[in-house]
Amino acid sequence: MFGEGIKCLLADGFEVPSIDEFFPAPFAFTGTIFELNRLELIRFVVAIALVLIMFLATRNLKVVPGRVQAGLEFVYDFVKKNILELMIYSPKEQRRFHPYIFTLFLTVLFMNLAGIVPGLNLAGTAGIAMPLMIAVCVLVTYWYVGIKAHGFFGFIKHETMPKGVPVPVLFIIGPIEMLQLVLIKPFSLTVRLFANMIAGHILIALCVSFTNMLWTSM
Repeated sequence: MFGEGIKCLLADGFEVPSIDEFFPAPFAFTGTIFELNRLELIRFVVAIALVLIMFLATRNLKVVPGRVQAGLEFVYDFVKKNILELMIYSPKEQRRFHPYIFTLFLTVLFMNLAGIVPGLNLAGTAGIAMPLMIAVCVLVTYWYVGIKAHGFFGFIKHETMPKGVPVPVLFIIGPIEMLQLVLIKPFSLTVRLFANMIAGHILIALCVSFTNMLWTSM
């Protein structure tokens, strides 16, 4: 019965959201390296909004915070208690990476929230470029910190030769871990964020479109 209802909607001219929405046509500087489309414009808007919120929240810090400062401090503590303290054991290293992780967290959060903001209706991370760049930044930082702590060969050994694993098994585990370190990790980070945003946008668009179509056809 539900399938027949969908067929009727499609016959009445209902347009199902497609993957083409994530590749909008350029509207400015077409054919140049500065080519601008809707998705890139959304990223600019979100970036400006994020910088503006941070400026307003930190320009006049008070012991008794206002609403904006209190909200920002809540997110700051959330990142510390739910990410840093669970992943990094050294308090010194937690303080060192807190601003970096906080920046990544806010960037991903605001870009994702753009998908439910009226007038934008598309997440800034719904294109492959943004998730890929975030994944590359994380990977470069991971390699830099690991090499600085263990040296290049020490870092490779630490990542590809787990302790307690029998030597014969290392010939199997080592290449797999190396492949994961170089390729699988950045690929999985990129695809997880990118695919989630695509799936979420299509589901929301379908629900809104079906609801509007059913309402107007009654």
